[in-house]
Amino acid sequence: MKPFASPSLPDTETHLSQMEAVMTDLTHEDRLFLRELQKNIAASLAGYFDQAFGTNVLPATGASITIEGEVKMNMYDHAPGLAFFEKETSRSVAVPPYTEYYKLRELAEAGFAEFYQASSEAEDVYEGLFRPLIMRICNSGGVVIDLYERGAGSWTQCLLANGPKRQFRLRS
Repeated sequence: MKPFASPSLPDTETHLSQMEAVMTDLTHEDRLFLRELQKNIAASLAGYFDQAFGTNVLPATGASITIEGEVKMNMYDHAPGLAFFEKETSRSVAVPPYTEYYKLRELAEAGFAEFYQASSEAEDVYEGLFRPLIMRICNSGGVVIDLYERGAGSWTQCLLANGPKRQFRLRS
């Protein structure tokens, strides 16, 4: 009798190409469902971390930090006759997964300081220069939970733990 032969496992390249084929067959609704499932899993884990370790991760789950400002553009490229104009734009700051809520401001301020220092040291270079003005911290739903405007000089907490104080939606 012949011994039972186990089926050979596919090599990594074959496995990856099969997975890629499955991913391309997903519909838009499938992708939305998986994205929502991923958010729910992250929130469950964050809730567990908060209960088990006394952290405050859940409010920051899926948060994003955006620094808005202006970029100087050369008018000769866009409207001859003038030197420079400013165009509104934004930059993102990376938020590590399961970051505690209070650390979001620290990350935002560090990113803001980096951009501000670069714009201060630019001297004669104007083309493409980004000047930061506003820091926005948004929750996973895109609602602004913390806002800093350079002119005001202080943070405005927009969404509190006991309910909304002020809510803003990001412009698309």
